[in-house]
Order: sequence, then structure tokens, then C-alpha cells
Amino acid sequence: MKDGALDGTKDKKDAKDSDKKEKAEVADNKKTSTKNLDSNMPLITVPTKDLVYQGDSFDPMKGVKALDKKDGDITDKVTVKGDIDTSKTGLQYITYHVKDSDGYYYTYKRGVYVNDADLAPKPELSGVKDVTISKGESFDLLKDIKAKDNSGKDLTKDIVTSGDVNTKKAGKYKVGYAVSDADGHIAAQGRTITVK
Repeated sequence: MKDGALDGTKDKKDAKDSDKKEKAEVADNKKTSTKNLDSNMPLITVPTKDLVYQGDSFDPMKGVKALDKKDGDITDKVTVKGDIDTSKTGLQYITYHVKDSDGYYYTYKRGVYVNDADLAPKPELSGVKDVTISKGESFDLLKDIKAKDNSGKDLTKDIVTSGDVNTKKAGKYKVGYAVSDADGHIAAQGRTITVK
């Protein structure tokens, strides 16, 4: 990934302020350097997650904070230039800008990589296997079915099912299971329940 970049300065046009312009660069999006920045300037921090997948929703302001020594939290004054189009793969950039009440401003260029949807880490369903039950036997569609996301977080309560089983009537019944993680990645499996 390319380096992020920032630029802080006072947004005034007179000669005195023109030589106050300060610049600093950051090594990457994970660490924001304030070296050489005027202590009066506001600062924007962005989250470290700079990888998304095709089809994901992307909120450029999620996790973004802007703080100023005098004005305090000025996150609501942050503007974003550019857009991350998650229908296209590749490295894309957006730029954050904020200005405080004294006219000092700060900009930050953030690189976000959109990866192929096929490479997205999907949640995992377990326990979805064909079973045979006796006619009249009570049957819970979710018994022994579990789900977790890529980080191991339990998603079992989020499983949704499709299809039904009539335990009073012999036959084969198809049942589907699906679960979605916080990023909208979906895992789905089906199984056959045989009633004899």
C-alpha cells in the first residue's frame, strides 16, 4: 500500500502566515505522525482497516476522529473528497480535510484497497449434515448447528433457515441455512432431512 500523507497549515492569506506552513508525512495509514506540526493545528486520525472486498459497504467516516487543542472534538467538521467504489478492485484514495475556528487546517490522504470478492473471508457454518428421523419425532432445525466469523466470533444466533420439515409425513425435506458477518459476507449451506 502507498503511504498516507498529511498537510497541516493555517488557512490565512497574509504574508506572516504564509511562512508558517508546516508539512509532515506518515509512513502508512496505521500511524499518524505529528512531527513538525504546529501544536495549534487540528489532527485527524483514521482507522487502520484499509482493506475491503468487492460488494462491501464502506463508510469513510467510520472510526474517524478530528481533535483540536482549542476547539476539542471537531469530527463533525471533517469533509471527505473522493469515494471508494467497492464494485472495482484495486487501490483507491480519499482525502480528509478539517479546519478549526482559528483557520488552521489539516488534510490526510488515505489509501483503501478493494480486494476480489472471492477472497473475502466468509463465516463458517458447522453441523449442517443430512439426517434421518422417525415419523412423529420432534425435530429442531437448529440443533447442533453453529456459526462463527473469520475472527472466531460466535454468530450462531444470527443463522436464518429456509424450508420446513413436516415430521408427521414421511418424505425428504430440503432445509437451507445462511449466516452473515459484520462485513456482509454470507455463508450458506443446505441439507436433507428424511422423515421415515
